[in-house]
Amino acid sequence: MKKIALAVALSALFVQQTNAMDVQPYVGGDYIYSWADVKPEKYIEDNYHSLSISAGVMTSSVVGIELSYQLSEQNKKTTSAGQTKFEYKALALDGAYYKSLNDNIQGIGTLGLGYYDINAKVKSGGVLDHDDDEHFGLRFGAGLQYSIDSNWAVRMMARYHYIDAKRLHHITDITAGVRYYF
Repeated sequence: MKKIALAVALSALFVQQTNAMDVQPYVGGDYIYSWADVKPEKYIEDNYHSLSISAGVMTSSVVGIELSYQLSEQNKKTTSAGQTKFEYKALALDGAYYKSLNDNIQGIGTLGLGYYDINAKVKSGGVLDHDDDEHFGLRFGAGLQYSIDSNWAVRMMARYHYIDAKRLHHITDITAGVRYYF
């Protein structure tokens, strides 16, 4: 219980100090629909649903940085050659540029680096082949954010991930999410 109280007190102190420095921290969550360029495409499903959580700071009214963690669903595909299961996880750090379009709407452009953990299982002829790959990739994104009030905002983004791994070349995402600003 003492550790929880200490964590809450430190969090409150962090939020108070960042507000005094004109830095606005936030947390968020996103639903993500992805189209992935996977290999071999005839054996692995290429559409994914994912969830993502994020934490970030706006260091000014136009620049920010965000750390996010994304987890895709595990897709299964059965063909005459066998059965495959495929999923990926991503840990990413993105820089963001915000352009105010009016009082409540901002355009967003992002550029970042992601670390992708790709897991594929292929079962063919009674033999199970496990193929795990960890790879870095570049991320580019653009979207819009609507501020509901001073704390809450909703966001829509399109993002492209260039990964160039053995089983996963690139991903295109459409995201919808919410952000809470402290």
